Amino acid sequence: ALPPPALLPLRASLVRLDLGYNDLRQLPPQVGTLQRLEELWVNDNPGLADLPEALANCSALRVLDARATALVSVPARLGTLERLLLVDLRDVPSLRPDLRELFGETFTTHLESGTASAAMAKVTLVLVEKLKVEHETNQLKDLLHERFRDGLYREESETVEGQAKIKELIDAVFAEFADLNDVKDVVRNCDRLFGKPLNPGCVPKVRKAFKTLQKQNERKKLAAKLELRLRAIYYDAIDPASVEGIVRSLYGVLGELEDIQFLIKYANRLLPAKSEDIVANEVLAALRALQQDFTQQRAAAVASLAMSLRNVYSHVEPNQLEQLAEAVSAPFSKIDDLKKLAADALEYFPSEFEAAQLDPLAIRSVFQQKKD
Repeated sequence: ALPPPALLPLRASLVRLDLGYNDLRQLPPQVGTLQRLEELWVNDNPGLADLPEALANCSALRVLDARATALVSVPARLGTLERLLLVDLRDVPSLRPDLRELFGETFTTHLESGTASAAMAKVTLVLVEKLKVEHETNQLKDLLHERFRDGLYREESETVEGQAKIKELIDAVFAEFADLNDVKDVVRNCDRLFGKPLNPGCVPKVRKAFKTLQKQNERKKLAAKLELRLRAIYYDAIDPASVEGIVRSLYGVLGELEDIQFLIKYANRLLPAKSEDIVANEVLAALRALQQDFTQQRAAAVASLAMSLRNVYSHVEPNQLEQLAEAVSAPFSKIDDLKKLAADALEYFPSEFEAAQLDPLAIRSVFQQKKD
């Protein structure tokens, strides 16, 4: 191993450290004290099986060459290094499967369309993002474990069996919740979502409770937005004390989040001129009527697009054109944009029907580019 004392005088000056072909079996954690280290070469050390976590403290690190080593993985914290541009893990048969594929087949695929350095840079981007997610996942696991150990399952954590169950529960949580943003909310609200007894099999119920909690929280956020909207519309013509009551009455008839969002967006068209004339059921009726009007307008715009496509692809059956019009329209949220697309279809659609059929979403990109 590299003797740690040899690193001490170099902490503030060493930029490039080449330890390749050195029969190196261990890299000491003191390497993390090299403040200016930009390039680290540990390649062709077949006995080197791991890298120290402290390597992630080398914030200036740009290049890491660990080819032909015995690494199984690399520290997840390396994903936090913003300057890391090039990591080479080729010819490391001991690597875990996903990383071995990344520096094998994926690298070869990129190499076919560019240089080795460009291919390695692309692979490194994928690696860094993967490590960043792993690091965040590890942090959340530690935090959830801490919440369980010091809180709800304090007594259980004092036994070996309880510790094993807590670990099983945490693994089940991360298997159930793939989105790390959801996991953050689970950790934040774990006292409300989990209960006793300690049961790793409770996670499906936790998922249901989480969805309910999410909806409740979103309704609270939208209630605050609706209050602001009411104050903005009626300004000084509304009694501030009555706003909360109005929101409560509207929430009594608006069960879905989408309806509340629709009301906030089109409040000027749905609410009466005077705040004292607001009647929840009448607002709901106006909302349904406007939604129906928008649905009809959109259907008419899609039908118009299908008709325009007959001029573009005159040899294609009408039912196929209708299907294409539906597929192309899906990502368009504004009816006026659909009308423009129909009016100028020749400008936005490819000459070959098969090309449009193969990638209908590409038409949206072409439309947006020309619009911008």
